[in-house]
Amino acid sequence: ASFKIGNTHVVAFVHGPQQAKKEKDLGQIFCYFTTAHFAAIGERRRATRGDKKSAEFESNVKGMFESCVLKENIPHSDIEVHIVVLQDDGSVESASINAVSLALVDAGVPMKEMIVSCSSGYFKNTPLLDLTHAESSSFSVISEFRVAVLSRSQSLAYVNYDDIGGHKLTPEVVREVTEIAVEGCKSIHFLMRQKLLEFYQQI
Repeated sequence: ASFKIGNTHVVAFVHGPQQAKKEKDLGQIFCYFTTAHFAAIGERRRATRGDKKSAEFESNVKGMFESCVLKENIPHSDIEVHIVVLQDDGSVESASINAVSLALVDAGVPMKEMIVSCSSGYFKNTPLLDLTHAESSSFSVISEFRVAVLSRSQSLAYVNYDDIGGHKLTPEVVREVTEIAVEGCKSIHFLMRQKLLEFYQQI
């Protein structure tokens, strides 16, 4: 699955479900996250794989989707999820989560609901939606607040926050950035569902 939002472009592909390596294993999800060396806007950098931040995100994605996949329908099966960032202009984690949701649906993996994500921030008493790289790396912006929700129940599946400016979050700010991110998730889910319907109608 390919997911683009603004100038950010992420692809995700799924290998499986396939028989677990050990027959007695219930099966699990393995997640691999990589950023291409040409992904950064305006600069080149080494491809990242296995650094602390990437490993933490891989663990978060694994936990999120293992709680959503109907394992009883695919017993003793492993699933490999590979995420590659082709262009990074902010909101990469949210774009990655959305790409994984689409890839799992396309692979026929049974899930309770899709997981949809969106990022938000706060600048001069104004909540911001879908932060760019410049916004998320600005010392003057409270960023980056990432939220993922279950598409049908709208329950929070994931909340994460990075900030390089040392800002203090008040309950009011947390409420505002969460609310706008959840609204963003609703809009993104509508578009994702629409694209899936268009895709399967063409088959």
